[in-house]
Amino acid sequence: MVHLMYLGTNDPVYREAERRFRQGWKNKNKTYHIEGIFYIIQDGAVAQQHLANNRAYLQQVSRRVPNGAEQYLFHGTQRACHIGDDRNTWRELGPITCSAEASTPLAILLADGYVWNDHMHSKKHTMFLSNVVVGRTEKLYRKDRSRTAPSPGFDSVVAVTKSNGGSVNNPETVVYREDAILPSVVIVYTRKHH
Repeated sequence: MVHLMYLGTNDPVYREAERRFRQGWKNKNKTYHIEGIFYIIQDGAVAQQHLANNRAYLQQVSRRVPNGAEQYLFHGTQRACHIGDDRNTWRELGPITCSAEASTPLAILLADGYVWNDHMHSKKHTMFLSNVVVGRTEKLYRKDRSRTAPSPGFDSVVAVTKSNGGSVNNPETVVYREDAILPSVVIVYTRKHH
């Protein structure tokens, strides 16, 4: 179980998440408006265990990859709850249950493509900004949907863009361990097509 803590616009975590979101938004066909940003508090036995596993894995990888073992990446996903829809309840959010491809910070265009609302009508969307243990990354030049892990000696894979000889339009980072990703912030936003 996790709790969401509403962040005011002057909060340093809010400002940093908003800056990263603004820098990463590259879609010329859509604009966005941030409705709110929430800090994710890992609470309860399951969340605390996931946090402990994530930090232990980071420590393990950091011994092999001292610089750059962890990155902040956006994670677009399906939303099947109404978190963030009612502004009047934002400050009172307690325990939540909400079912939710990591992508590089400069590829919100890609992450936004993974964001949709499932079985609900809402103009608001959510995206995670997560701590991701990437470690030593393997570059992939072709799509390989059959992969279940990086090659031996690597901790994650990065899809290389077409402009660099790869097969994707936007950079993607994929981790194969659940303990490699720790969502830290939820950004609630609306988007408008031009």
